[in-house]
Amino acid sequence: MSTITLFAQIIKKIDRSVFKKLVEKHHSDKENKGFDSWTHFRR
Repeated sequence: MSTITLFAQIIKKIDRSVFKKLVEKHHSDKENKGFDSWTHFRR
């Protein structure tokens, strides 16, 4: 039996297209060196 954490349940509710628009608006991936914002958020 696997248990899904509360944090995992909350993250599933995040709309990736909205997240991407916010990343573009704030230029948060401008100088990334490996992980993009989405990957960083999910880990």
